[in-house]
Parts: sequence; C-alpha cells; structure tokens
Amino acid sequence: MTGRENILNAIKENKPTSNLELPALPSYSSPISKEDGLQLFTKNLTDNAAVVKMIETRDQISDLILHQWHDPSHIHAPLIPYLHNTPATPEAAATLDIALVKGNIGVINNGAIWVYDRSLEHRSVAFLPKYLVIWIETKDLVYNLHEAYAKINPFDFGYGVWISGPSKTGDIEQALVIGAHGPLEVMVLIQSN
Repeated sequence: MTGRENILNAIKENKPTSNLELPALPSYSSPISKEDGLQLFTKNLTDNAAVVKMIETRDQISDLILHQWHDPSHIHAPLIPYLHNTPATPEAAATLDIALVKGNIGVINNGAIWVYDRSLEHRSVAFLPKYLVIWIETKDLVYNLHEAYAKINPFDFGYGVWISGPSKTGDIEQALVIGAHGPLEVMVLIQSN
C-alpha cells in the first residue's frame, strides 16, 4: 500500500458522522436591557462603518433603498418582488447595484450579523454588489457570540457568514480604505418587534 493510500484510508476511517455531537457551552446571559442592547448593537454597527436605519415594518424597506440610492438598475431583493430584477448567480452578482438579504442572528456586543445560504441564494450576493442591505428584526438579536452559536445548527445550512459592515483594509502608509474587497456600503435595517 502506498503512502497516499494509507493517508486516504486513515481519513476515511476517522471521518466524523453527520450527527456529530458538539460540545455543550455554558449558559451566558445578557447583562443589559433590550433597549440598551439595541443602542449598543447600533453603535457597534456604526463603528464598523455600516449605515443603520430603524424601521417599523418590512414595507419601509423599498422606500429606504430607493431614497438612499436613486434609480438603481440591478437589484437582488427576493424579499421585495417588485424591486427584485436580478437573479442570484455569480455572473449577475458582479453587476448588482444593490442586494437585500435577511440577517438571521445579530450579535449585540460586536455588531456582527449572521447570514446563511438560504438568505443569500448564492454566496457571492454578499460580496459582489456595490451596496448591501441587511434586514434584521430585533427578536433575532442576542448579546454575544456564545448565545449566537447556541442558536446556529451547522447541519441546517451549507454556508454562512458573519457581516458587520463593509470591508476595510489599510496599507503600509496607514491609509484606511473602506469597501475595497466587497460592497462600498452596508446598510442595516433593524425592524423593531
């Protein structure tokens, strides 16, 4: 048996099953009120260079998008059919002006939002459009990553990503560039409920 075959057999024999039990995490409770949590979440998103808007109903989303970016031609917004005019393919995502996705979990103490593949339709939708809009409801906010990971079942999806604002990069001259490797702007719409 060759070395390659030995390695492949060892991998095959030790491959975990899909019902792998994950280690239990201790309970972490939020030390702040819901109102203070929403303020901290908004502050952390803003610190991460995201634009944050509060909305009362889902119907306000299209008005906010059209008010923020006048006359966009390529929009991926399956949540709002009359705005949606571009499918989720890697090729189409590269031409998107705006993509609207549903945030699944928001983490208050760092401003990160979990978005998984059912919300994205294709993973490139989160990274290739000029502007990314994430809609999240206050009921989906948790205080920390411990609580967030307790809500995430890794067997329920094929892909997920934490997003907390547009990409940022700095060079040797310490010049910060926002939106260099992804959307130029990330807008987070927080719906209270």
